Amino acid sequence: MTTTVNPVLRVAPAAPAEAAAHFRAGLAFHTDVSDVAAALATDGDPGFVLVDSRSTEAWDQGHVPGALHLPTTLVTEQAGQLLDRSVPVVTYCWGPGCNGAARAALA
Repeated sequence: MTTTVNPVLRVAPAAPAEAAAHFRAGLAFHTDVSDVAAALATDGDPGFVLVDSRSTEAWDQGHVPGALHLPTTLVTEQAGQLLDRSVPVVTYCWGPGCNGAARAALA
């Protein structure tokens, strides 16, 4: 008899406390897209700058109103002139599978 290993369970699940610590730490670095949208929909200052880190071609196809266009490849060169260090920055790119926003945030 051949037994197959469920690929989901090849790595044992984390203990509940370890999983909770992981997700708690992640919340310190990530926000929810609906929270960003709600903050931008208010009449006042949302309290952060939204940076679209995609290419110019992608920006031209469409972007979030009020976002600042700063492609990841230009962050190191231009962020100092475009961003106020005292204001939090939220970066975005295409979606969860895209790491451009993480790269931009790191830069």
